Amino acid sequence: MVTHPGPVALQKIIPVSQLITADSGGTVKLSYDNGQIQRHFTIDASLVFAPHAVDRDIVVTMSLDDSLLVLNFIPAMAFNIPAQLQVKAAGLSLSATAASGAYKLFWYNPLTSTWVEMPAQSISVAPAAGSLECINGTIPHFSQYGFGRIFDIITDSLSLLPPVTVHH
Repeated sequence: MVTHPGPVALQKIIPVSQLITADSGGTVKLSYDNGQIQRHFTIDASLVFAPHAVDRDIVVTMSLDDSLLVLNFIPAMAFNIPAQLQVKAAGLSLSATAASGAYKLFWYNPLTSTWVEMPAQSISVAPAAGSLECINGTIPHFSQYGFGRIFDIITDSLSLLPPVTVHH
């Protein structure tokens, strides 16, 4: 999976919550800047819900693990209409040889301990700049979502930590 720069991450979870209504939908937005001069990292992420994507009004929490470009969403639920994920991140540790098309959006399936590829309108990367942009990533249910290359996902044997639980 895509990692943030630096040998040691702060390993903290950055959460944001927003009320999403059944009638009008809504957007959950997360903006984060680690504030470091060296190994600077920023992310802007939003999850857009169309009207009637959810059956009832609900508070949605999106959180970022600051050691990986992995977003966690709670509460556990599926949607009537998939939500759309938008992400812009800079300062990432990306493979210098990776082509933009090699990066994909994945969700973590805890039942099979595997990462499953999800569609997105586009995912573009600039390895030298350490930037990644995802436009309209399809999010049909809440889980843990991240970005990576299929080759890395297979060869790493999915050795990432299981999904993180956010405690308030």
